[in-house]
Amino acid sequence: MKTSLLFLVSFLAGSLNLLTAQPATTAHNPDHPAETRENLLEVVHHLYLWYYDQSFFPPGEELSELKVYFRTVERTLDAGDNSEFGELFFPAIQMLVELKRSNYHIDEIDHAVRDEFFKIRRVQRATTAPVSLDEYRTTVVNRDELREWFSTKSHAAPPLADALREQLRDTLLKHQFDQQWDDTAVHIFYTSPLSPVSNDIWVLHENTNQLLQFSADMDVSDHATWDKLDLRLKFHQLDPNLILVPDRERTEANELNKDFIGRALFNCVVLGNRIEVLPEAVQAFLERERAPASE
Repeated sequence: MKTSLLFLVSFLAGSLNLLTAQPATTAHNPDHPAETRENLLEVVHHLYLWYYDQSFFPPGEELSELKVYFRTVERTLDAGDNSEFGELFFPAIQMLVELKRSNYHIDEIDHAVRDEFFKIRRVQRATTAPVSLDEYRTTVVNRDELREWFSTKSHAAPPLADALREQLRDTLLKHQFDQQWDDTAVHIFYTSPLSPVSNDIWVLHENTNQLLQFSADMDVSDHATWDKLDLRLKFHQLDPNLILVPDRERTEANELNKDFIGRALFNCVVLGNRIEVLPEAVQAFLERERAPASE
C-alpha cells in the first residue's frame, strides 16, 4: 500500500505538478452541487483511477495548476423529470466529463430517483471545449488539498455494508447462473471501491477470469437500486487473446485495452473489497433458483 501512496504523490508532484492554488474567478459558484470542492475532488480522483494517461502530456512537461471549467447543459426531458446536466472540461489533462444529477420518479415501481452528487455519465479525451470557454465558470484545484484527498483515498476501500454485500453477492450469482457454476468451489470476487460520482461497479471474478461491469442510472449504493431495478451488466473475458492484442488493432467497442485492464485489476484487487462465496452458499442459491421449475 505504501507503493500505491508513493505513486499517487509522484503523480501529483511530477507530471501533474499542481502548485499553490490561484483564487477562483468571480464566476465560480461554490454552492452549486457540481462545483463544490468535495464534488470536484471526487471527480478528479475518479478520473485519475480510471482514465488518466500520462501520454496526454509531452515528455518533460509539467503543469502549474489544474484549472476546471464547468457549465450547465440544458436537455429536453419528459414531464416530471427534473434531472440536471452539466459538463466539466479539464484542458490540462485533455478530458471532457459529462455529468448528470438524476431527479425523477418511476411510477411503475413507485420509486424516487434522486442523486445527491452529480454523476459521471461519460468521459472523453478532448483538446478543446465544445463551446467557447467564456460560457464556463472556472476554478483551480489546489495541489495541497488534492494531495491530501488522494492520500485519504489511496488506502483500501471501507467494507461494504452487509446488506449491499449480500445484494451484490446474490446478483453476481444470479447473473452467472447460466454459466455452469462449480458448486464445489469457493468463488472469489473483488469489487472496485464505490464512488459518489459514479454509478458503475467493476468486479473481478477470480474463478472465471472475468471482469463484470454493473451500471445504473441511480446510486448503486442505494439498496432500492438492486431491489427494484435490473442493473446493466457487461462481461469481459480476460483471455490471452484479449490481453495480447495491441490496442491499435482493436475494432470492437466493447474490447478493453491493456491499460484499462491493469487499472480495473488494481482498483478491484488492491483498493476494493473481496467477497468470498463458500460452496454451501452457491448450492443454496442454486436450489432457490431451481425450486420453481421443480414444483
